Amino acid sequence: MRTGFPGRGAILRNFINDPAHEDYWSKAGLRWVKGDVHGYDMPCDLSIFTGRIAFFLRRWNEADTQSILLTLLKPGDTFVDIGANVGMATLTAARAVGPAGRIVAYEPNPEVAAILDAAVRRNGLENVDVRQSAIGPKAGRTSLFVPEANHGEASLGAASGSTAGRSFEIAIEDGSRLAELDRCDFIKIDVEGYEAHVVDAISETIATLRPLVSTEVIARHLERCGSTVEHLARSFDRLSYTGFRYFNQAAGLRHFRAKLEPFEVGRLDSDTNVLWVPSERSAAVRDTEFVRIRR
Repeated sequence: MRTGFPGRGAILRNFINDPAHEDYWSKAGLRWVKGDVHGYDMPCDLSIFTGRIAFFLRRWNEADTQSILLTLLKPGDTFVDIGANVGMATLTAARAVGPAGRIVAYEPNPEVAAILDAAVRRNGLENVDVRQSAIGPKAGRTSLFVPEANHGEASLGAASGSTAGRSFEIAIEDGSRLAELDRCDFIKIDVEGYEAHVVDAISETIATLRPLVSTEVIARHLERCGSTVEHLARSFDRLSYTGFRYFNQAAGLRHFRAKLEPFEVGRLDSDTNVLWVPSERSAAVRDTEFVRIRR
């Protein structure tokens, strides 16, 4: 499974991640494996399907996001990871920015934040600041619902009655605190539908420091949290940003690389990730050739 042969993703989906085998994996627990993309020890919770993907592929599932981070982040840059989970983007960004760079990682789920913190310490990443909180328009506390099937889908807007899981009381950090950064080069936001609210909360930082921003864009998740795809797009339009949806493109038989195309709200027909680029940089980023990631 770790040799990168074509079709290994299908084997992973159809056998290892077949829902019929969930009971087998339920108590498998946490394992560590050295990641192919960044070279750090990465935590893999084998009780959930995303952890098994990471363990068997030696990389997290989103090859396109990792391709973008390794291409657009430079040594010495500052990266902010909002909704860091166990560290896919944080560890990838750490490799890109190097020891002279800085990473601020927000993860409100206390159990997941503890895993992320362990990964940071295990890999000796002294330039990573893990903050156990969410980001919002003002400081306070709220409830975070964590689905039983996948802690990576925890949300501030999920209805606990529709899915098995647990709720945690968590801290919210005032988004204006990010404005205290003297530089910010890239912000990743993956918060299961709360993206538009986070963007509004940190708009001062975006307007002043003009970082690249990536967000997940899933209409049903946004609506569950009281916003829409249009709301998110308008927020970036007011900040003079251009959106590019991105996805995996084959780069030979054994590799992927990220591919960009213009993001148009009215033509969105599926869940996607979007890279939001300051308009003054859109042409340069659009023409970038992204680094390859092994399948």
